[in-house]
Amino acid sequence: MADRKRVYMRSTGIVLPLEECSVALEHRFCFYDQIHTTGMDIKHNQGARAALTLGKDMTWRDYAQGAYRMRGIGKGQKIELLVTPEVKRLVIADMYKMGPRLPEAADPRPVKGVEYGELPPTYSICVAAWLQLQQMRSEKMQFKMLQFQNLADVWRKPAFRFLAGDGGDDFGHYSRAMGRDDAVLPDTVRALSTFKEPLGLEVCDQVPQSKDVVQIVSERVLPHLRWLRHPPTVTQDQHLGLPPGVTDWRTLIFEEQPQQAMIIQDIEEEMKGLVTIS
Repeated sequence: MADRKRVYMRSTGIVLPLEECSVALEHRFCFYDQIHTTGMDIKHNQGARAALTLGKDMTWRDYAQGAYRMRGIGKGQKIELLVTPEVKRLVIADMYKMGPRLPEAADPRPVKGVEYGELPPTYSICVAAWLQLQQMRSEKMQFKMLQFQNLADVWRKPAFRFLAGDGGDDFGHYSRAMGRDDAVLPDTVRALSTFKEPLGLEVCDQVPQSKDVVQIVSERVLPHLRWLRHPPTVTQDQHLGLPPGVTDWRTLIFEEQPQQAMIIQDIEEEMKGLVTIS
């Protein structure tokens, strides 16, 4: 039944495939959920009017995909934009950030000739601008998550090689230790832990403070520093972090694993180059 065009007959309560429906186009009511605004083509009456809802997490792509379910826009078909008061406030808040000159369409004050609850005629301009901001926020978040994945690959690759039983020079001492039960289990568990994403259940009693890229990267690298050493550090817990007398993990990695250090540095630079979008 999923992704198939179906018609519910109000008079009989029967559900039919769209191609078997004999109800005239002008007597139909069509509903698209969010996921089916992409790739779902249904013919509508030439004078049909669509009600397009605006959500707080919607992006420009979502908006355009929903709007163009009406293939005859500008040729008889029309779109009515429905905005909740909460979303309208979000749009207005972002429009205020554009500067002291508030766009007329975003001004929350009553507009002459516009009834209460009705949006100003030029409001669609502000909606388009706000959706572009939403699109940039979404792309920024996806890019950050991709960089975090690339960062994790730096220590996941050597951990995977260890789990796969790599017997090369870098992991020779691990292979020799495989016969000792006290060495195998802790290392195996630690290697597996590099592929797990921790779920934090703690509730902070303070307002979280913003962190810069360098601090975020350091917090992610330090717990897995043992996999970036050359050769990887031994199993003793006291050697899992920075060795005695070393205060900067970057210097340590540049000396032992310059290629891995350059990858981490490139990821940091990429994340620093992100444009700030509040």
